[in-house]
Amino acid sequence: MNRKLACGKLSLWPQKCQATFDIYTPQDLSKFPRVVVICCNPHSHPTPAPVKTPPAILSVFEKLLSDMDWHLADATPCQIVLDSGFMYGLHRALGWMAK
Repeated sequence: MNRKLACGKLSLWPQKCQATFDIYTPQDLSKFPRVVVICCNPHSHPTPAPVKTPPAILSVFEKLLSDMDWHLADATPCQIVLDSGFMYGLHRALGWMAK
């Protein structure tokens, strides 16, 4: 078993959309912390349906975060991922336990 998350793949929209985007990012984002996005042409398709996190996955994350108790008060995402209890629970929920 691979035990690593794979990068997701974007699906092509079934309809050809005429909208195009130009994205301008400064070379020094610390000096100029703004990105410009320009959309040309109208979208020729309806807005995609909203997607929510499945309730089963949401409840797993809520439980894992709640189990961190007071450590969560000032935790950064990096600290959460480095928390052994959180990662153990996540591995258990995903079925990634070593055999």
